[in-house]
Amino acid sequence: MSSDRLGRSIFVTRRLAGATWIEGLAIAGENASKQMLTGVQGTIKMDSGEEIKLSVSTEGRQGKWTDAQHVSPGSKFTLKSALIPDNAQTEVPAEEFLSKHGGMIFRVSYAIAGVQTTVIEYFSVAKLRAQLADMS
Repeated sequence: MSSDRLGRSIFVTRRLAGATWIEGLAIAGENASKQMLTGVQGTIKMDSGEEIKLSVSTEGRQGKWTDAQHVSPGSKFTLKSALIPDNAQTEVPAEEFLSKHGGMIFRVSYAIAGVQTTVIEYFSVAKLRAQLADMS
């Protein structure tokens, strides 16, 4: 699995009244192997203890995205959630989100030819703030 997520924000955002609002979380990747990735699943666990299951979508023919658990060789995919953990509202001001939830651990697991692999990355509050600043 290859991913360019390190250079991008994991937040899905929009600007409203001069502030950045978080609408969800998304991490993009690409299957750089020559084999099928099977059983792809991901989660994000907040420092606050809340956990979000991420849905997996792959880019199919004609650029259409579909839900999937398997990713073909060379295919692009995303792991995403439009839900904010507390479900109290569908979007939250970025600073409020970071103050409440802190950093987060991203975890994705998949198998290649029956061999299970897990990738884990921690996004500190400082790293998340830097991503938001880069988006402004």
